[in-house]
Amino acid sequence: MTAIRINRSALDEVEKAFEQYQELLATLEADGAIAPNTAKTYLQHSQSFVRWLKGEFDPGAKNQRM
Repeated sequence: MTAIRINRSALDEVEKAFEQYQELLATLEADGAIAPNTAKTYLQHSQSFVRWLKGEFDPGAKNQRM
């Protein structure tokens, strides 16, 4: 893994925004506006981006280890 890709205060803002995004998706799913699988997909991909910013995720790294 690598180091954090943005400064800590910016990362804190991104993490707060991601929490709000999770809440929004939960509300939309509960209201029937989006399907559970859609919410799951949106969360997985955005969470990967946040993890990448934090240096906890490298796209394709799992496939390169084979």
